[in-house]
Order: sequence, then structure tokens, then C-alpha cells
Amino acid sequence: LWTLQYSLRSPDHWAMLGWMFSHTASKIFLIARLWAFLHHFFAGIRFLGMDMGYGVELAQSRSSSKKVLIVSLALTALLGARLW
Repeated sequence: LWTLQYSLRSPDHWAMLGWMFSHTASKIFLIARLWAFLHHFFAGIRFLGMDMGYGVELAQSRSSSKKVLIVSLALTALLGARLW
């Protein structure tokens, strides 16, 4: 929200944000935040399914947790490549 507010102040602020996010450290930080969001999102969907009674056995639970990790990493790689 801070970056949105900052970018809407003036064209100079927008250019400053563009310069700031063009650095490698900023991109790595954004990609890490993207992975955290995607992992949390898909884990939440997994837990909603478990609350409804799907995948509550140990083998199913481990399998779904691995799938959440794989999907979140794959989407992070795709979206991170687009960001880079």
C-alpha cells in the first residue's frame, strides 16, 4: 500500500519507484514476497479442503503439502521471470 500511495503522488515519485524496483535486491525481495503470498494462498485452500474432510489422512496430507510447495514455487518462477 505504501508503494501505491507513493506512486500516485506525482510522476517524479513514480519514476523514483521504477528506479528503486529496477535493482536486483528489490527484485529478489519482491520475488520472495510473491512466493510467501502464493504459498500462503494455496496452503489456505488446502486447509479449507481439509476442514471439509478431504485429504485428512496422513499420506494424503503429506501429498497435498508437497503439491502446495510445488505449485507455489512453479508459479513464483513463472511470475518472477516475468518480473525480472
